[in-house]
Amino acid sequence: SYFYWLRGNSRLADNSVAEAIQDYTEAIAQQPNYLEAYSNRAGAYFQAGDIRSAILDYDKTLRISPNHAKSYYNRAAGKASIGDFAGALSDYDEYLKRIPLDGKALTDRGMVRFSLKDTAGACADWKIAAKAGSADAAQFLQQVGRQE
Repeated sequence: SYFYWLRGNSRLADNSVAEAIQDYTEAIAQQPNYLEAYSNRAGAYFQAGDIRSAILDYDKTLRISPNHAKSYYNRAAGKASIGDFAGALSDYDEYLKRIPLDGKALTDRGMVRFSLKDTAGACADWKIAAKAGSADAAQFLQQVGRQE
């Protein structure tokens, strides 16, 4: 299973996404709870534009390892990209419980909150993210300030 996971990583690095997915799938077939294979296959699905399959793989990684912060973050991004803002917000919340001062995650959660019409929550996230060095968050704060 490790061989297929490793080859999948190499293929993904070479942008051979379909082949990488096949290798990760084989690694999972050989070792059904292979967290890294699910996580990497989810990333490959995401890269291929198959967001729903990516989300299903992130679901599996979180069943295997409920505290896998990266899976919460990536699943949140997937959910946001398909318009599931409530689901994305929940996943960003879980991620930020584990890694509280991640400027990128705070910026992204702010975008989700803004999409859910929670401007105050969005600005609160962006203020913290801007203090952590996120130029995007600072820009969003300026744009929202002009609208109010």
